[in-house]
Amino acid sequence: MNTTNRATAKLVREIAAHFKDFDRRPPAEQMATYFAVGLDLGPVVMDQVTYGPRGIADIASRVSHLGTEERASWVMSLGHIDEEDRAFILEEAATPMDNGQPLTLGHWRWVFRACSPERPAGNEEQFRRELAWLRRESPSEEVLEHIEEVLDREHEREQDELREQVREAASHLLGAL
Repeated sequence: MNTTNRATAKLVREIAAHFKDFDRRPPAEQMATYFAVGLDLGPVVMDQVTYGPRGIADIASRVSHLGTEERASWVMSLGHIDEEDRAFILEEAATPMDNGQPLTLGHWRWVFRACSPERPAGNEEQFRRELAWLRRESPSEEVLEHIEEVLDREHEREQDELREQVREAASHLLGAL
């Protein structure tokens, strides 16, 4: 077994240990686990010699609670959240949605996307507004993923229109010269 495989296997074991009995934990403890795993995943991107260029994807495929490279990358980003925001998020994680179900990682991802990925609780008013909507409407992760896909397509279409306007303006400018 080469060094990359050994290092990855060791990290997979460490991350899997974080998720032991995960589903029996209260929601705030589950979120704290994701914060801890996010910290563990950080070095994978920074040290491609040790973990390989597809380290995150490799680990995600071997840890069921991570599942996909995209999800694992998002969990990794949780490792960068400051202590104040982390405490605020953990406090909020203890309060369920109106249907009694806990906020899941997908729900938190929604809140972070709507606010600021770098400092999600930085705009507390927006943060609380998104949480209130989630709690009131109690959408499933699948519904949120669908909404995200629609929003992504809409954003991409807007970006395409903007690029086309820039091309046309540049063409007119060149034609005028």
